[in-house]
Amino acid sequence: MKGLKWVALGICLLIAAWNINAYRLGVEGRASVQKWTYEDSPDGRYTLAYGNGPGNWVWVQLRRNGETEVLADRWFESTEPNWVFWDTDHVSYSRYDATGPIYLPPNWLDNWLAKLP
Repeated sequence: MKGLKWVALGICLLIAAWNINAYRLGVEGRASVQKWTYEDSPDGRYTLAYGNGPGNWVWVQLRRNGETEVLADRWFESTEPNWVFWDTDHVSYSRYDATGPIYLPPNWLDNWLAKLP
């Protein structure tokens, strides 16, 4: 039984280390974006900013139009050209992003993650 606790602890530590490293890579990558492209929603309520980082990484940030607070922040790997599709209840920014569209208004998890540095 004691051995099982140590194995479980080791697995938890590995998962935590993996997520901390992924977060670090996201922060460094977002800081390395040289040029952001901005696109307003058809109704004028939101602005989507996207930019290319190192390698094939793309960063996407959703804001209310005219404001600086980020409502949703996503990053993904893609070799496809960036494209944005606005719908009444969401915005899609890549055909191949596994995290899916950003819903309008963004959900609580998107808001909370966007507030992290």
